Amino acid sequence: MSSVFALRTSLPLLLLSFCLGCSGEGSPANVGNDGKTGEDGTDQDDSGLPPELTRVSKEDGARYASLVVTGDGVLHQVWTESGAGPGKVLHARSTNAGGSWSEPEDISDRDGDPYGAGFGTALASSDGRLYALWKDDTDSTSDKVSGGIYPGTLVYRCYEQGSWGPLVQLGTTGQVYSWFAAVGPEGAAHVVWNEPLADAPAWQAGTIQQAQLGPSSPSATLALYQSPEVIVEDYGSPQRDGFEGLRGYIAADGRARFVAERMVAGGRSTDPAEIVRFDGTALSTLFPTHTFLESFPHFGDSAPALMLDASGKEHVIVHDFESNPPRLLDYIVNGPAQPTVILRPETDTGDVRNFALWPAVNGGALLIAPVAASAGDTYDAQLLSFDGAEWGPARNITQNELRWELFSKQTSKNTEVTTLSVFSAKYGAAARDPSGKLHVALVNMEVQSVSRDSEDDFGEDSFFASSSKTLVFHTKP
Repeated sequence: MSSVFALRTSLPLLLLSFCLGCSGEGSPANVGNDGKTGEDGTDQDDSGLPPELTRVSKEDGARYASLVVTGDGVLHQVWTESGAGPGKVLHARSTNAGGSWSEPEDISDRDGDPYGAGFGTALASSDGRLYALWKDDTDSTSDKVSGGIYPGTLVYRCYEQGSWGPLVQLGTTGQVYSWFAAVGPEGAAHVVWNEPLADAPAWQAGTIQQAQLGPSSPSATLALYQSPEVIVEDYGSPQRDGFEGLRGYIAADGRARFVAERMVAGGRSTDPAEIVRFDGTALSTLFPTHTFLESFPHFGDSAPALMLDASGKEHVIVHDFESNPPRLLDYIVNGPAQPTVILRPETDTGDVRNFALWPAVNGGALLIAPVAASAGDTYDAQLLSFDGAEWGPARNITQNELRWELFSKQTSKNTEVTTLSVFSAKYGAAARDPSGKLHVALVNMEVQSVSRDSEDDFGEDSFFASSSKTLVFHTKP
């Protein structure tokens, strides 16, 4: 009997809900050796998973999970689905802390467009409105976690009183590159994006704008920054700097603060790229330059992030992929020269692939990063919590290394099917509800291997793979 492994990877979306700081707390996927009880005392079934299982997505291509808790305690899940055809953005809600979910609703209104909807995200304003934002791709069916490095059309919809409002466009059709959304201290939802001037090359996306969102249209739009013209040798016309990987927050004055990667005017591979900080008025360089080709593929997936702590200090979280091993660093703006190492693998051969960061109340933050302890190990999702002053210890919330042994087999005639179910550590999201309980969304990957004898009616080495289910589970506090 011959076999093929990893024939197909399905990406359903899961939500993990557990409590930090509660009595008897523990990692939701901390599988015990006996498959019955986790190290935290959580009840589990024979597969090593907690028994309370419900479904969220219904297809096999979930990615870019976004999780929001509105003021009424309702959980909202927004994600991109690309399992069959172009990507689309879906929404589901739970009124019982994730115990059950509404049917997924397609809110992207693609109308047969051959290209997909890219990275979708959601945020809630203090007036109870939920906003879902994404970029309709015009040149590609994929996008990046940082908000995109491909041109597209930035759009949003508002959810209130149980229904979604009209599709609203931001910026120029097909010209928006990177973007981020944030709630300001006044409670309003904002989005910041960049695009090139009319007729400028695509990489000269040096016009940065900000909009305050409203149910059917933006209530205010600001021109934050415009790259000046620069004379570059060998170019027949003035050039402008471009940006990608915008990430930041909204300050008390209503204007965005952000960090980004600046591609200097000219855009050639020999030119340096810089990590810059925008202070509400002007740009300044934060870190030593890297060559364009070295930094571009890394920051596209894991751009630095800017956040504000409880004391008003700015922190820049950086994926230091050039160190051995890669690690996550916390730089305090105008603070100590040496950053704080907040996450690194257990060994020098390990890896930190990227990270995602979400603001929390009182200057706090939540961070998820995929980490391999050493070379050849699987990647596990490590969760870190910032309380407004300092980072807590990293916690493994997936335990994929143990799950590699959790195979289920079934035999039909001369066919054997082996299924492996693990969690993707890349596309996660995290949020706290009003009670302080922490909810985490992760993508579940199901990989199947099919082996068949040559005596089988279908001939030797024929294969198939069934679709996987999407589940939600919770541990008991």
